[in-house]
Amino acid sequence: MLKQLRDQLGQKRERAKQLFDVCTAESRNLTDAENTESETILTEIDKLETQVRTQERLQAAASAGATIVGTGTQGSESANDRKDIAKFSFLRAINTVGTSEFSGIEKEMHEEGTKQLRMINQVPSGIAIPEMVTRAGQSVAVAAEGGNSVYTEYKGFKELYRQALVLQDLGTTVITGLQGNLSYVTETNQIAATWEGESTKATEASFQIGNLTSSPKRLAKVLKYTKQLLAQSVLDIEAKIQQQIAYALAYAVQDAAIAGIGTGFIPMGILNAPGVQSISLGTNGGLLTYQQIVAMETMVADKDALSGNLAYLMNAVTRGKLKTTERTPAAPSGQFLMPIDGTLNGYKTALTNYMPKAGTKGTGTNLSAMIFGDWSQLEIHRWGAIDLTVDRITLADEAQVKVTVNDFANVLIVRPTSFVKVTDIITV
Repeated sequence: MLKQLRDQLGQKRERAKQLFDVCTAESRNLTDAENTESETILTEIDKLETQVRTQERLQAAASAGATIVGTGTQGSESANDRKDIAKFSFLRAINTVGTSEFSGIEKEMHEEGTKQLRMINQVPSGIAIPEMVTRAGQSVAVAAEGGNSVYTEYKGFKELYRQALVLQDLGTTVITGLQGNLSYVTETNQIAATWEGESTKATEASFQIGNLTSSPKRLAKVLKYTKQLLAQSVLDIEAKIQQQIAYALAYAVQDAAIAGIGTGFIPMGILNAPGVQSISLGTNGGLLTYQQIVAMETMVADKDALSGNLAYLMNAVTRGKLKTTERTPAAPSGQFLMPIDGTLNGYKTALTNYMPKAGTKGTGTNLSAMIFGDWSQLEIHRWGAIDLTVDRITLADEAQVKVTVNDFANVLIVRPTSFVKVTDIITV
């Protein structure tokens, strides 16, 4: 509906411009017929502008709230709107931005993304990719009616963004569509009641609260493509470009959530966050034992945090070591720390090589890290639209196009004591 109104408005404005240009070029006034037509056009333009503003306000109101991805919310777009949005092409947008051919759904979505960025006081330097595009998806749903013969178009930017995050599988909360800073009021102490005599004065206690705030941090990546590649129209090229952009953003967020140092513009990750509990294996590192694995669970339970999305997160070399280390010397042969079902101490596990494996401690080297905890207490936040800047000039002599991606995101550990880390695991 909004696109149709904007198209009609553009046509009316173009006709008004034609009438004006003709009279200017011929240095004359409007004829009676042209004057009548002009008055009609101006009336219609006023009416269409009012309708567009109304539709834009309705659309902004419908999408103003933050979307918590973990709940499966799909946004406020209608089925027809989502179908139109699914036609958005990253390849077509990159190829046509800044030209007269930049139109249709690509231009409309750019305008919507620009509004989203302005809500966080940002101005796009290229193509703005709004939240409604990142939520959309397109596929042929019924195989028997042709789905088996049609290549899937990967139009769901958000799906790629989410699927690249192993943290999502662990139950991490992803909140999108934010505008201002996100703030939580937290309890910083626990009031305890005391037994007193019949008429003695009760012990006083004060209830204390704290505040957790998350604000947008800029995430950027530069990707280079040959002009020949961008000239291709086949769908696998379109999917590949989307995939590269999405993975670049998602992997950077995941790395920050796990090991971000929390200085400068980098978010604070679990391995460096104050308040996250820790187990040491030795002066120079040590081998992980069943007792220490259970101790990680015990430490979380001792903080009344043994609930929610509990799991261990590790890298490949740690998992390999766990699968080949017997549980205890006295246990029957073949009972390893990690059984064949991939669980650890009865809990789910996940694998990512963003978990460090080159740590040092004393004389120990190539030490690995592992985390256990309630992953719902880790949140990933995103603001506004994704900004793509297309540079065809800098690498023109190499027939390459440089695409700079800017996104605004952050990581927040809501309850650090819900996690335990060990960073000095010997795996060789």
